[in-house]
Amino acid sequence: MKKTEFVNAILKIKKAKSIRGIVYSYRRIDGNDLIFVREGKTKEEKIDLDELFEFYKSNEEYTNKNARKYMSLIVLSPSAAILNKLSNETID
Repeated sequence: MKKTEFVNAILKIKKAKSIRGIVYSYRRIDGNDLIFVREGKTKEEKIDLDELFEFYKSNEEYTNKNARKYMSLIVLSPSAAILNKLSNETID
């Protein structure tokens, strides 16, 4: 999958749940960042799309442990959650 296809697929996902049951709401893309909010919070946070795409292309299991190789520490769980959701979605 090319990065543009990846970004378009990501845009279709509005929410994803982590293995611990935390729900992340994905709001929009701003430049090279995916903007999201953690359940029960109001502060927007961001995931670097280049890092997320590298994690996606790795073909490793989308876990917090594997996310450490590609992602900033504070976004391990939301990154793994969205990629797990993406891998379970049908991509047009």
